[in-house]
Formats: sequence, structure tokens, C-alpha cells
Amino acid sequence: MLIDEGQDLKDAYYALLLTRLKSGEYVPPHTIAFDANQTILGGVAREFRNLDNFFDDVVSLTYNYRSTAQIAKACMSMVTALHDAYIGLDNHDETDMDLSRDPLTARCTFAMTGPTVGVHLVDECSKIYQLLPGLLRDVSGAYMEPPSMAVILVSAKGMVGAVNRMRIDEAELSAVVKAVDGRIRVLSPGEAKGSEFLAGVVVDMLTYPPTTDGLSIVSRKQYRFMCGAYVALSRFRDRAEYVCVTERAPLYRATSPTKSLSEA
Repeated sequence: MLIDEGQDLKDAYYALLLTRLKSGEYVPPHTIAFDANQTILGGVAREFRNLDNFFDDVVSLTYNYRSTAQIAKACMSMVTALHDAYIGLDNHDETDMDLSRDPLTARCTFAMTGPTVGVHLVDECSKIYQLLPGLLRDVSGAYMEPPSMAVILVSAKGMVGAVNRMRIDEAELSAVVKAVDGRIRVLSPGEAKGSEFLAGVVVDMLTYPPTTDGLSIVSRKQYRFMCGAYVALSRFRDRAEYVCVTERAPLYRATSPTKSLSEA
């Protein structure tokens, strides 16, 4: 049995697997691709590590072919910022958080290098509409044709109470993108997962909960949607720009912004 994205399985699967292995019941051979840094569901990292004694071999993949070093490191900065600022009331404790960090990632070798991920802070939707055409034209002109590009909108749409966000008119956003080139897709992180694009823009509309003494307790649902920006940014290979609406946005906190329209 081959399982990809094993970190997205519920902890109950690994707990059941462990029970069957301990009891001597037959379990078909498993090959599991598991990224500890993407663990966002409660207890998964802990239950997965409980299987260590039953693995014939554990191979750590430390050569990254998917994205430039700059994009991959920006993604890791986002994960670290989320882990450092938020702990899940119903899905994480300190043990889970420690297990969700894979130290080998820090020693990863990258096949490609490219531009630094641009980080842009805005304070209202109208400024996103002003900023986006220039970013898209710059990216498409320097790198590739628009069919290989996307705008990924992180908005937690329809999830009332999941996580606060600045509301944006998605139809107007799509119209702005189409005015640049109708072939550029506008997607949510869920729609983009499993896809890869050469370049594009992440528009992060989440406002992120404030932290108290450097840490804030959030629900599983909140944490899952806050990880949407990480999923979005990791879709790009060569060039990425990140637009956010708060200084609490994970990549804004983790890096020095290249431009702030809220100060323009």
C-alpha cells in the first residue's frame, strides 16, 4: 500500500495500524510519504512516530527539486512562524509541536535558486487591486507565459468563525487578474493543492489571531486555515510574491517586507 501525503490522515488511522501490528494481525506492506512540517491535524505526528519500531527503513528526503531555495525557505519560515505563535487547543500540545518539526529540512539541498519571495503589506482591498496587475506583469514578463501562473487566494471563505479575514470581492479580484491575462487562474489553497505553477502570487486575506506573550491558543479549524498560506506558497517553482493584510501574517513576521502599501 502506497500512501502519499500521509500527514493528512487522521491520527486514528495510525493508532489502528499500531494496534494491529502489536497484536500480530496481518497488515499489508506500507510505503508512506510523510512531511512532518505539514502536520496540521491533531496527534498525527505523535501516532506516526509510535510506528518507528515497525518500519523496515526510514528515508529522509533532503534534496528539493520542486521549488527554488528562496521559495522553499520562505515556506519553512511560514511554518516556523505559525508553530512559534499558535498552539492548538484541541489538536496540539508541546510534544506534537516538537514532532511537527523535521530538523533535516534545515539541511536540505536545493536544485534551483531564484529571486527572493516579495512580501507586500496592504491595508485595504483597493490597494490589492492596484498592486496585483504590476506584480503579475512583472512575473510573467520575466519568467513564463501566463498558463503556468496562478493567483492563490487565502480567504477561508464560507468558514464563519474559523479565522478572521479581510473581506474581498472575489469577482472583482478575478476581473483584475483576467484584465492582465485571462489564462491566469485564480484558486483557493484547496483547489491548488496537488498542482504546481512556475510562478504567481499568494493573496493572504487572513488577519491571524493576536498573540499574548508570544503565543495564542487556536482551534483545529483555525490552525488548518492559517496553514493555507503555506500550502499556497509551496505551489510555486521559480517565482512567488506574497500579499498580506496584517503584520501578523506568518511570512511578514518571518522576513523583512520588500514593500508596504499601507505606508505608501
